[in-house]
Amino acid sequence: MQPKSIWHAATRQIRSVTRAAVVAAMLAPVAIGTARADTAGGLQEFRNGQFSEAVGSWRAAAEQGDAAAALYLGVLYDTGFGVPQSPAQALTWYRRGGEGGNVTALFNAAVMLDAGRGTAADPAGAIDLYEKATRVGSGRADYNLGLIYENGIGVSVDRQRAIRFYRQAVSHGVSEGRAHLARLGVSYAGTVIPPKADPAMTNFQQAQRALLARGPDADATAAALFRKSAEAGNALAAYNLGYCYEHGIGVPISAEQAAQWYRRSAATASELALRELASRGEESLKTTQRVQR
Repeated sequence: MQPKSIWHAATRQIRSVTRAAVVAAMLAPVAIGTARADTAGGLQEFRNGQFSEAVGSWRAAAEQGDAAAALYLGVLYDTGFGVPQSPAQALTWYRRGGEGGNVTALFNAAVMLDAGRGTAADPAGAIDLYEKATRVGSGRADYNLGLIYENGIGVSVDRQRAIRFYRQAVSHGVSEGRAHLARLGVSYAGTVIPPKADPAMTNFQQAQRALLARGPDADATAAALFRKSAEAGNALAAYNLGYCYEHGIGVPISAEQAAQWYRRSAATASELALRELASRGEESLKTTQRVQR
């Protein structure tokens, strides 16, 4: 969904986009560098659908201090591949990866604190981790902090901080920040601009606010708004709707519908990162189906 957009969410939406973004990172080519052999072996095992074997490889490497392995192990507990799904265990390993210097693990730990997943919701703790992530270049953390300060989620509304974080997000390639800057009446470069109506982005932002509100019908409301936005051409909303169908967030689980919206996102996204994320979302569905057969 991201997440605050699995890409991200200081809410369930951020949580969902974040998780998908991490799975995509796992499936993407990885520069091993000084990473331990167990980490590299775990990546190959994961690509082969050998999730239980990947757990063993990454656990061994993570316990020796490899931050990337801790991230990957957190993802497995987050998604339930090869282990019983356990948000609490996922958070433990994300924290360990973040403490070891892995920015994605740090961001995911922040998302889970923000959403109250695997632990009681801790907005202050989430903000602290988001800010640590921004200091090491996480554009998604910048974006989520922008959402937090724009909407006053656990903090006082602070327009200037929201603008600063959105600009930082855009500078790191998170283009969704531009729409929020426009909503706040400024451009990325600082020029004051008149607001421009964009039905697709309006529905997307309403979906985000529904999730931020955390009301009883938030998931269904958000999924419906993602659909409207996706049908109007918003590629990130299409990705998020695919994620909703894959995980039953506000809609019945449907691998067929998930794959359809992932394909649509990949076909219409202007950002390479989103195209790759959507393509890998569809590919992960195929992998899961093969394992289940």
